[in-house]
Amino acid sequence: MKSYENEVRKDTIDTLEVKKEGHKIFVCYFPPMPSFPGNIQEFLRTHLVWPAGRKNKNAEGRVIVKFYIDRDGSCSQFKVLRSLNPSFDAEALRVLKLMPKWNVSSMEGNGTWYVLPVYFKKQKAQQ
Repeated sequence: MKSYENEVRKDTIDTLEVKKEGHKIFVCYFPPMPSFPGNIQEFLRTHLVWPAGRKNKNAEGRVIVKFYIDRDGSCSQFKVLRSLNPSFDAEALRVLKLMPKWNVSSMEGNGTWYVLPVYFKKQKAQQ
């Protein structure tokens, strides 16, 4: 080790002044999100029909759908983000297009995107 590496030069010492400032307050505003009129899970349970076909008999999982909610509460521009199977995707889209208008009491701007998982799970047989 060279001898000059252990030495601290006086002209390299940090001499910046540190100013003490008061606390800064950050205000976060999240505009209200639209809400489904009622229970969306109950709506899905009531309207979903298990897709027919031998391939679909034992399939379970979820389809994730993205859609746009307009200022008037109507839904449009449905898009499947995560697919389970084409027949399950089609059923999820069919049911979501049946949804009533959402509550958008004080939504700002033009509208908003919403992502919703639609679960397909077989109910256990009652004994």
